[in-house]
Amino acid sequence: MSVPRKSLAYNSLFSLIDKSYTAISNLLLIPFIVHHLGMDVYGAWVILVTVSSYFSMGNCGISFSFEKYIAQYNAISDKRSLRQFIATAFYGSLALGLAVFLISLVFAPTVFNLLLKTDSLQHYKYFFILLMGSISLSLVSNIFTAIPRGMQRYDFFSLISISGRTVYNVLVIVFCIKGRGILSMIIGQYGLIIVTLFLSIVVTKKFFKYLNLSPGYFSWRTFKSMFDFGMKMQASMLSVIITQSFDKLIIAHFAGLRFVAVYDIGSRLVVFLKDLPTFLYVSITPRSSELYAVDKNENVRTLYLTGTKYLSIICLGLTSMLIPVSREILSVWMRAPVDPLSIYVMQVLLFSMLFNSTTGLGSSIGVGIGRPGDIARSNIVMAIVNIICSSALFFVFGAKGIVWGTAAGLIISTFIYYLLLNSILGVNNKRFEIEAFFIPCAVNAVITIILMIGMNALSASNIIPLGNIGSKIIIITLNISLVLIASFIAYVALKFITVDELRENMPFLFKRK
Repeated sequence: MSVPRKSLAYNSLFSLIDKSYTAISNLLLIPFIVHHLGMDVYGAWVILVTVSSYFSMGNCGISFSFEKYIAQYNAISDKRSLRQFIATAFYGSLALGLAVFLISLVFAPTVFNLLLKTDSLQHYKYFFILLMGSISLSLVSNIFTAIPRGMQRYDFFSLISISGRTVYNVLVIVFCIKGRGILSMIIGQYGLIIVTLFLSIVVTKKFFKYLNLSPGYFSWRTFKSMFDFGMKMQASMLSVIITQSFDKLIIAHFAGLRFVAVYDIGSRLVVFLKDLPTFLYVSITPRSSELYAVDKNENVRTLYLTGTKYLSIICLGLTSMLIPVSREILSVWMRAPVDPLSIYVMQVLLFSMLFNSTTGLGSSIGVGIGRPGDIARSNIVMAIVNIICSSALFFVFGAKGIVWGTAAGLIISTFIYYLLLNSILGVNNKRFEIEAFFIPCAVNAVITIILMIGMNALSASNIIPLGNIGSKIIIITLNISLVLIASFIAYVALKFITVDELRENMPFLFKRK
């Protein structure tokens, strides 16, 4: 049974549903977990996950190639190469997943001994082994979840993902209530992976008919291609992991697990928000790969400029909506007063991470046209700046200095990647600034400054008491409403967007041609 691929608009809708469900369920689950574990144990969980993310790099990044090559072979109807790729990816992932697990068993105790001065993670070693087992299993399952995505059927993938996430949520809640602590999240992780893997295999066998795991289909040449592609992406992924976790390792080493939890609460919400706009470009990689394969380069450029323009409006608009009311948002989210450090971390990372997120559509196009190395270059710079600045600023300003090191890396890498991608696609830098980037930056900078001054004055005047959740929700809603109104007026007045443009350009962005 052959299943037709769906349009970008259709795929983006289901991706939005999936990501929204994941983000909202995580937002609701984190305060519950913190309440049941306590700050110190939650900090230990954060460090276990952080350390495991570094060990998971042992898969050599081959999973990054899955969606691209599946889409590429499907576009030219090369069924034999597609079956060969899937079988090769499965056996390659199986071998690398086992290697990752064994390496973590050998080196994890040494890492834990070196990591912490004020606390001990040795009594969490058993949990870490179980966690790495789930991660190794997920590395194997990636090829099966990539098949519906590569076939541009995000409706199937989203339903599978939501099913797995639901199982995870239920298991975590049940076992947290039973007092199982960190084991609750690990059990939930296994439940998620097993359900996702099972449903992915069922859907693939029923609808796509490309699943043949005979060892005879394994190809060293195919494995080398995905390995080479993956290693280029792996450098980029390592840089992202460093940016999102290096701060926590420094804090764990010098300040202890409780401060890791405080820092994570401030940054965790930002990471959730950072991922929300990805529904706009989640299916851009296979689409741009197809366009590039048939030499429609002008369509790729138009997709890049138009998409980045609206992505910048959304990402930078979120900074204006949330930075002035960060304290209120964290208090409502955690249902309790929050540490000032969490508020500070959230405000700094909101701008820098969402600023960096404007490159998301461009980086998806870069992967689609086979240029992952450029993402890696900019992200390597990001990691180097982050490590140097975070380490140095910690000794001068403490934890507040660390977050500025991360912000510096994110901002610098954003500019570098735009310069690289503009050169590759043949887009003039000045044209890019005018058509896609500068005006959203300027508009939201002005709006944010004005609203921060206004919110501080409102708080000082005590016109709206901030002692209860209802009042804080009113403040948050008021700020978001003002940003939406002010942004619309500014963009229309500057003729950056028009009603006709929204009607004409957005269909092009999402409609298949």
